[in-house]
Amino acid sequence: MKLKIEDFGVIKNADIKVDGITVITGNNNTGKSTIGKVFFTCFNSLCDIELKIEDIIIKKHYTEYMEIITDTLLAIPELENISRQFIRLCTRKLSDKFARNKGSIDEVEIKKIIQDVGNRYGVEPQNILIVQQIMINLSQGKLVGLLTAKVDELDLEKEIVTRYFNLVFDGQINSLYDQKDANISIDIQGKELNLLFKDNKCQTIDGNLTILHQAFYLDDPFIADELDDRIRNLSFYDREQLLSTREHLLWNLSDLQENNLNNVMDAVIFKDKLEEIDTLLNSVVEGEFLIDNDGLKLNQKKYKQPIKVSNLSTGLKSFVIIKRLLELGNLRNKDILILDEPEIHLHPEWQIIYAKLIVLLQQKFDLSIIVTTHSVEFLDAIDYYSKYYKINDKCNYYMSVEKDGGFAFQHIEDDLDKIYEKMIRPGLILDKLKYNLEENE
Repeated sequence: MKLKIEDFGVIKNADIKVDGITVITGNNNTGKSTIGKVFFTCFNSLCDIELKIEDIIIKKHYTEYMEIITDTLLAIPELENISRQFIRLCTRKLSDKFARNKGSIDEVEIKKIIQDVGNRYGVEPQNILIVQQIMINLSQGKLVGLLTAKVDELDLEKEIVTRYFNLVFDGQINSLYDQKDANISIDIQGKELNLLFKDNKCQTIDGNLTILHQAFYLDDPFIADELDDRIRNLSFYDREQLLSTREHLLWNLSDLQENNLNNVMDAVIFKDKLEEIDTLLNSVVEGEFLIDNDGLKLNQKKYKQPIKVSNLSTGLKSFVIIKRLLELGNLRNKDILILDEPEIHLHPEWQIIYAKLIVLLQQKFDLSIIVTTHSVEFLDAIDYYSKYYKINDKCNYYMSVEKDGGFAFQHIEDDLDKIYEKMIRPGLILDKLKYNLEENE
């Protein structure tokens, strides 16, 4: 997979290859996190785009059918004294059916819906018959032709992409240096998807690539604290909503998807086939998760009672997030995992374990993993473990460099000395300071 970015935010251009693990290094505020967020937004805005568009159309048509059917029924004198609850429920059920079936419902089904609702509210048989006949006539009169909401699906797709990018980048998509159009191109096995942004709006989408996988963006282990308060308050999320990096992660860490049968297979795979990852995670996060009225807790043998996730160490939360995603079956084969400076809250020894975890996740799940880092030890660990597990041919390394007042990303092949040279400069400054102190004593 290749990602090309031109004139996006602070990035002048980036040509990033992701075969397995891609490590991005460089100074602060040079666009490293932007690359990860572009991956996140592209994949999550366009994954299942057909379903997103279908949901939008259905919801709009449902609203219009509600108005048409309600106005029609309320205009019938014979129904003036009929139960308004009966009218409302009939209208909702019929509108939903019409919207999902593109304005067409079989007469038998129309009669059944109205009869069932009528029986529920004790409506007299003659009134049920009146409503049935009205709705059959309305259906035969090409109800779909009464709809006013007719929008090109490509325009809806561009609007979804625009809103998602503006959500993640807070309205700053185009270049911060000039008025050039921003371009994003994703290439997967020869199939391309191209996005063009002007004035912070998606103007064109073209290509033959279909996005089938979602991306996870992890940049703050403290997000685990929010599960205590919010894990029970996410039920209003659905695929119509655009979720920020945090909201998307919270949704996938919550228990609300445990009853989703789509994840059962992935959860079983984790338990039965990923023993090495399970063993590694348990060496750091031993125990089982449980949920009660106080939120998410970790039950460990060494404690007399389960400990709230919010009371775990910050470093431990980094592992908890990965373990939780795997056990719920939400992190799946070939998904995108974006880790923004994951070493920040980790002890050097745990940095090495986390690097091993990343390599194993890539090997077992065939994930596309993008990692940004400032740590020499963490970089070393990824390099060594990728060679140990024989996936080093799937690893790519990049370093941010200044270009035309902005930033580009240099592909570092074979020899990582250029990256190390930049990373060890702070150590050289400290060595010089130490030398000067010793000279002055």
